[in-house]
Amino acid sequence: MGEFLTLMKQAGIVFLVIIVILFIWTHYNYLWFLRRGERRNKLVSICRDEDLAKFFKLDVEEVRKGKECPLIEVHLKDQTLKIHCDSQK
Repeated sequence: MGEFLTLMKQAGIVFLVIIVILFIWTHYNYLWFLRRGERRNKLVSICRDEDLAKFFKLDVEEVRKGKECPLIEVHLKDQTLKIHCDSQK
């Protein structure tokens, strides 16, 4: 039983050291990118709604409504794309 407690104590110390190293590395990266001005958490639109609507031959308002829905169903029939918003699920 004494060996088990020693092993658990050493494993806990190793785990704690790893967590501290990760925390220090995260803080260092935060300061590095803050100073350089390279924050990558900003949302950048890949394409505009108009371009997406034009590509799929949809109405722009239909694309915008589809982006706001938590769950959408997409149906392709006769070379036309139909989007159905299902907000109940």
